[in-house]
Amino acid sequence: MPSWMPFAASGSCCVVVCGTAIGSLLAKRKGACGKGKTLSPTKILEAAHQSGLDGYAGFLSDEKRIVFPHEDKCGPAKHKLKTILINGDQEGADVKITSAKQRGIVTWPYEQFIDDDTAARWLETPFVWKKQERNALAHMWTININKEFHETYDVEEIRPEGFDTEAAENLKKVARELFGAEEANRVKPWYCTKKPSKRANRQQVYVGTTSQFQEFFAKPGVMDALAINSFSRSDNKVRTAAVQKGKKYLCGCILCPGKKTGQREFLLSDSPTELQVMYKRNGYTSFMCFKPMRNFEEHNQLMGVLDA
Repeated sequence: MPSWMPFAASGSCCVVVCGTAIGSLLAKRKGACGKGKTLSPTKILEAAHQSGLDGYAGFLSDEKRIVFPHEDKCGPAKHKLKTILINGDQEGADVKITSAKQRGIVTWPYEQFIDDDTAARWLETPFVWKKQERNALAHMWTININKEFHETYDVEEIRPEGFDTEAAENLKKVARELFGAEEANRVKPWYCTKKPSKRANRQQVYVGTTSQFQEFFAKPGVMDALAINSFSRSDNKVRTAAVQKGKKYLCGCILCPGKKTGQREFLLSDSPTELQVMYKRNGYTSFMCFKPMRNFEEHNQLMGVLDA
């Protein structure tokens, strides 16, 4: 095996992944205009080390997903989608579920539960409910089931090993609440596994605490290089740029590949011991996003350490 290695989390830290190619391109925004110095990936790594962060060469992903491919087979959804994390936070804003070709909703291949205090605020939504003596969580988000999706995942309609029956049943339960039982029951879930050739994400990864990220983001040029629109120190709210494949758009003073489609909003943890991950979501729409470390490590291994 090459010089990557699994990362065993120790201490309190978060992880940030930045695409080297995107970082290099975005980092030239000021330099291209002559208004500031070019911030290269090497300089970004130096800034990370100065902030106390450790750098890694990327990560290996062993992703499994259960997809409900509603497309245009189901009518308008009765509720907007809330992506509720295992720690009780909502990731981003409510999302309108579009009834159209190549559209679906997706969840993890295993069942999730949250404690009573965490569940209380979400029990009136379709995504958290009482199940026997526990609180079931359907952590869901939208997905484009287009050509790139099929190039990335192997899809099966009969449940293979590695996918919980209860996770699929929970997805179908939520789909019935969103679209109605008659329409939802006509759609079979897909069991999706990332193809071996798509497992490696060779982008720089940075590991550290929330306070270290605060220092990192404050360094000149870093937020531009990571495609971060804004960061609020008062509430640790991060807004990242979302870019859809397609036409080029004006990024500072140069043309960047893709079509800018808005932004995504995330929160760094207020807890000094909460482990988190910030990584670049690659797909038809790409953006930097955060996830609790306990979720990230279930399907990913960090590669080798990057020296200063």
